[in-house]
Amino acid sequence: MDLPLLPTSVIGSYAWPAWLHVALWAAQRGELGPEDMRETQDDAVDMALRDQEDAGVDIVSDGEMRRAGFFTAAFYGFLTGLRELPPQRRIGVAGHDQRESYEAVEPITAPNGLGLLAEFDYVKQRTTRLIKMPCPGPFTLAGQIKPGAVYKTRWDVAEALVPIINTELRALVAAGCTFIQIDEPSIAVRPDNPCAFVEPFNATVAGVDAKIGLHLIFRQLRRASHGKAHLSPALSTHSRRARRSVCAGIRQLRTG
Repeated sequence: MDLPLLPTSVIGSYAWPAWLHVALWAAQRGELGPEDMRETQDDAVDMALRDQEDAGVDIVSDGEMRRAGFFTAAFYGFLTGLRELPPQRRIGVAGHDQRESYEAVEPITAPNGLGLLAEFDYVKQRTTRLIKMPCPGPFTLAGQIKPGAVYKTRWDVAEALVPIINTELRALVAAGCTFIQIDEPSIAVRPDNPCAFVEPFNATVAGVDAKIGLHLIFRQLRRASHGKAHLSPALSTHSRRARRSVCAGIRQLRTG
């Protein structure tokens, strides 16, 4: 499909309609079966696609309508070797201490993949537009997994997730996906070394023959640049150097 000189796309996520929230609450209460929920989420994906097409978006996504909870939450159900931990807080404004949390008790694997292939297969049936598939990066996905006795640090957990995500991305490409978005906002927790993600990113996308976009990375570089608000000639020397390192260090980065 031919694209215009400046093709339009979306970040990946889309605003959930009220009825999807109602359905998710009903499912949590045990009032909906798995097929009820699948039909509801199919309808939500169709709505997101229809809205994007009506708006003239060139490269669409499924709106991440199947990813209940925080945008990484649905992926943990595909991983083995984890023990779910109770939330540290149940009442009050929603925060990370109310989210899902796990501890590694065995080496992490994903014998059946991460679910992206099924999501992509459905979207292919519902649109003729080019499709972007968003996927969390390894460091971000490692954020809710405590190393336990299996790994030493969050970085070790992230390294264990790299081949799992890479395998999933390769499967997407084999199925016909040509645009992939890597969500790696958690690099913000490493303001001392904003380019630390480069090596794991390269390993994550190695051999993935698709246009790769990074979501939020330059926002994190702004946070690491002593409060400078814009990527411009006014950037601090530190941030300019960081940006050059990112651009020089990431192989195959072609924003889609």
